[in-house]
Amino acid sequence: MKTKRRPVLSFATLLALLLPAASASAGTYTVHSCQTPSGRFVGDEGWMALAGSPSPNRDGGLIETCTSDGRPMTIRFGELEWPVEPGVGRTWQFSAAPNTTITSASLARTFEIAWIIEDELYGRGYVVDAWHDEDEAAHRLEFRAAPWGGSIDSSSAGTHVTGTNGSWESVSFRLRCWEVNGEALCAPFPASLSLSRATFVLSDAHAPSGSVDVDGLGEAVRGAAAIGVEASDAGGGVYRAIVSVDGHEVAREVLDANGGRCGDVEPGNADAYEFAAPRPCPLSAAGTVALDTRGLRDGQHQLRVAVEDAAGNATVLHDAPFTTRNGPVATAAPRIGGGSAARVGDLLTAIAGSWDGDPDPIVRRWLRCDAAGDDCKQIAGAVGGAYALTPADVGGRVVLEELAENASGEGIARSEPTAVVAARADDGGPAPDPADGGTTPRGGTPPPDAPAPGGVEGLRNPVAGRDGDTPNGDGASGQARLTLRLRLAGGGTATRARGRHARRWTVTGRLTDPAGRGVSDARVTLVSRVGGGRWKAGAVVRTGTDGRFSRTLAAGPSRRIRATYFPFADSRSFRSSNVVSIESLAPLTIRADRGRVAGGGTVALAGRAGGARIPRGGLLVALQGHQAGWGWRTFRTVRTNAAGRWTARYRFRSRAGRFAFRAVVPRQAGYPFAPSTSAAVAVRVG
Repeated sequence: MKTKRRPVLSFATLLALLLPAASASAGTYTVHSCQTPSGRFVGDEGWMALAGSPSPNRDGGLIETCTSDGRPMTIRFGELEWPVEPGVGRTWQFSAAPNTTITSASLARTFEIAWIIEDELYGRGYVVDAWHDEDEAAHRLEFRAAPWGGSIDSSSAGTHVTGTNGSWESVSFRLRCWEVNGEALCAPFPASLSLSRATFVLSDAHAPSGSVDVDGLGEAVRGAAAIGVEASDAGGGVYRAIVSVDGHEVAREVLDANGGRCGDVEPGNADAYEFAAPRPCPLSAAGTVALDTRGLRDGQHQLRVAVEDAAGNATVLHDAPFTTRNGPVATAAPRIGGGSAARVGDLLTAIAGSWDGDPDPIVRRWLRCDAAGDDCKQIAGAVGGAYALTPADVGGRVVLEELAENASGEGIARSEPTAVVAARADDGGPAPDPADGGTTPRGGTPPPDAPAPGGVEGLRNPVAGRDGDTPNGDGASGQARLTLRLRLAGGGTATRARGRHARRWTVTGRLTDPAGRGVSDARVTLVSRVGGGRWKAGAVVRTGTDGRFSRTLAAGPSRRIRATYFPFADSRSFRSSNVVSIESLAPLTIRADRGRVAGGGTVALAGRAGGARIPRGGLLVALQGHQAGWGWRTFRTVRTNAAGRWTARYRFRSRAGRFAFRAVVPRQAGYPFAPSTSAAVAVRVG
């Protein structure tokens, strides 16, 4: 009696999502095969196909690698319709790099096997098994045999294989004809094993070594400097150079991309140690890292250079001080135009010098020197782009001085002195006012179409219109000094601050004379600039008895603020303070149309970015999701409409769990707000 042929039976379906592996930390790194958790194809580097030796007219099986179109790593029998000898099989084996070990593995796989009996000739079933290292019996991770007679044991089916707490050199997966019960052959029917995705965590106990070339830092550094790094490693390979200044990291760069292998294959999450090869980075590498010192205050700083391997093991190669000199440097001194005869009443004009270091602001003032051009002292009130010589200058010389300032420091440059100033032939008529650059006689009125001083839109002398040279405050001086700070929540002050867009910041400052005494009862104008726009005049505040003043600003976008001071009623040029900067976080919201969805369901997300006029074309908003064990990952970038509103939909592949979503607005041109992250919204699945 013949036994009826049975169909091949499926024991599993393809895993939809690979279980997340533990996040890599110092000493470990993650290797993905075929696909990453986000679905990116990464190939099968590190795997080797192994085969048995079948007899003639016997099926030895076929093996296929994974491809970018979604085909998994596969072992197949039955394609040739020949029987398979007991013990003959095919194996996929993943091996760790030398000097590293596999500590955990998670692999998505499916298989089709059956135990087919026909004419009492084919009496063997197929076996799927997995193990680590060489002893497959002692190190077994999985063993699946086809049930006798083709019956299905659903409890034995699974979609993934995991192993943890290991210290292994290799992991192997195999499909073979089972050897049990004699020499009967396996039936020539289809059987297969497929690996669609694999994640390994490798441990590396070897820290890299190397050296740095910092010859360019031997003297005072200006602008950018190049740091040369050479390093070697015995495990996962040399990954990145890390540069820190004064304890703050300023650069972390890959030294050698190794043909693209030495790079994070899942850049959307916070783990930078995820690769597609067991040894992703080269064992030796050399490169340069740029150090931009322009944002550092001039003076001595501590430089630290380290190198790390693919597992995050880091070695410090350099830790020593260096000096920066990025304050403004005059590349061409200012010059004086007009008044070649240097007589009383001649109008001297400033011809600007050239500066390296992008200074802001540049202040011009006029100095009176002795006949030799030495012992120069500032002329009271003589600031700005012009100065009219007065009888007080007779017998001496006049010099133009420029004071330039940037975030790193200050610089001073002086013109060549004039000829010795002589008295005017006719000594009548009013002399121009030196405090406003000599363009208006003292007691006169500026012409109605005169431009605003310093290019500040809407700026006016707050005491203009009073008689003659009425001083602006008790102790008014053309050499007065203004300082400005931002008040912090804890009671301290700073020149830079960051906070919510709705916060009302308070600026505080002080106006002092050249001796450091406060100028009281003076009117000071605050001016501000948003983004790349123009400086615009704002509130006028009055100083107290010690020259101090304060003002609480309206909430608003990121901006820069300084204070201005006109020393006399008929002055048209002003003294300016340092610049303080406010970074306002972009106002951003997110909401979900429901708090719970069924497995495989869809949630609609929406939100708005606001706070200011939205740039033409809208804003880019990154949407991120969070699940336990995965961390925050960007899954989509959307663009808002002209009102700042955006919408998106998300389909869950998981059947159960708790998820969170948030929105992130990066810094963008034309939008005067700092990068911001919304509050999170939670959705439960299942």
